[in-house]
Amino acid sequence: MDTNKPLRYGGATKILLVAAMPKEVQELLPLFSEPPKKEVSPLGFEGWKGTTHKGQSLLVLTTGIGKVSAAVATTEAIHLFAPSLILNIGVSGTLSTSVERGDIVVANWVCYHDVYCGAEIPYGQVQGYPLRYPVETSLVEKFRETEVPFHLGGVACGDRFLSSPAEFSFIKANFPDALALDMESAAVAQTAYIHRLPLMVIRLISDTPDRADGYAQYRRFWGEKAFRSERFAAIHKLINAI
Repeated sequence: MDTNKPLRYGGATKILLVAAMPKEVQELLPLFSEPPKKEVSPLGFEGWKGTTHKGQSLLVLTTGIGKVSAAVATTEAIHLFAPSLILNIGVSGTLSTSVERGDIVVANWVCYHDVYCGAEIPYGQVQGYPLRYPVETSLVEKFRETEVPFHLGGVACGDRFLSSPAEFSFIKANFPDALALDMESAAVAQTAYIHRLPLMVIRLISDTPDRADGYAQYRRFWGEKAFRSERFAAIHKLINAI
């Protein structure tokens, strides 16, 4: 592929927002200015369509968990909805000592942490594609104007919940500047890259998996309704600035 061809970003008039889980999507529905219309795509992906408080067309789509579901759902939505901007929003873990539960990570790059194409290719890179997928960095200044605190850094993606010390050490060694770990972002990023569409990824940290209570943190996060809703409301402020 021609990696030098510029992305087509001329402003966010039609926003495709993709999230993996229905419970993430429910936290994002306040982005609509009025109750959205529920739709089911030909392939069976559930979405909500309406307008933002700025009058932009918005489709919030549930992709399902994992890279394949994320890529398929995003591709179908691109062809049906023709967005001018793709947002990938959801919860994630972190291995960074500078990031805590409830913090927001805004991506400045996205990569795979579970791809290996041979010794001559950098670990994490799909041959023929970038090691680190670009995001629409022009949005970062808009986010900063909201005064919502966030970390700016990398997001690494793979098809598994990390659970062992060996995995933690491997990720830290290969992606020391990754602030968030998820299961969909790089697949969405590669899909956006292929279609030459601008992308932004935002992650809300739900857990620190390398700590003894890592998975318990994740389960507890979904039971902490007031805390969770307050943190998603901060993400709403970022998105409303677009």
